[in-house]
Amino acid sequence: MDNFHKNATGIIINLLKERLGRELTDEEFKAFSMSRSGIAYEMIIDYISDDRKTKEEIESYARNVVAEYQ
Repeated sequence: MDNFHKNATGIIINLLKERLGRELTDEEFKAFSMSRSGIAYEMIIDYISDDRKTKEEIESYARNVVAEYQ
């Protein structure tokens, strides 16, 4: 795992924990820790860091990502 991947997934995991106000489930952690392209990391980070998104929207997004990668 290279530094870019570690840094990007670390940012995503921390943002999700902050926005959701809880620890991630094992399934969420695995789904959001998968290796992706730089553009995909940017899109995920942009979505979950958007202050206009509600907690419910972020929860729904997390469920959809987990479902996609199961």
